[in-house]
Amino acid sequence: MLTEIGVVEKASPETAVVLVERSSACEQCRSKGACEMLSGRTMRVEVTNELGAEEGDRVEISLPAASVMKLSFLVYLVPVAALVAGAYLGSLWVEDSVEDPTLYAVAAGILAMIGAFLLVRRFERSASRPSSEYLPRMSRILPASEQAPPSCDNR
Repeated sequence: MLTEIGVVEKASPETAVVLVERSSACEQCRSKGACEMLSGRTMRVEVTNELGAEEGDRVEISLPAASVMKLSFLVYLVPVAALVAGAYLGSLWVEDSVEDPTLYAVAAGILAMIGAFLLVRRFERSASRPSSEYLPRMSRILPASEQAPPSCDNR
């Protein structure tokens, strides 16, 4: 389970916007540069307010590590696999028809990758439902005295 500690910036009965400081787990991430460019040191995360947190509350938000792995696979690997498979199938399709099948292979690969991105986009819409396992959840409201550091225990 990936967990982070943050402060509720804005709260309503349905949702809460939590300001999260990038943690030491972020320092080990290969993509940390993208987060720094987009949001600096803090990130805003919108979560469902199932626990009734109020503005200023310190909360723990979590996301199952398996969900992160599934999403990474879907977003990164599926389009690349579609590109390679499309290029291969495109070259096979016109192999005997034309002298140089490269253009057809490239075009088929690009079309297959576009199709994969459209499928990922469709999945993204269903994954953003409030009941989705792919959205961060508010795990608990922390007492003001508790100074638990953000963690990444990968369970």
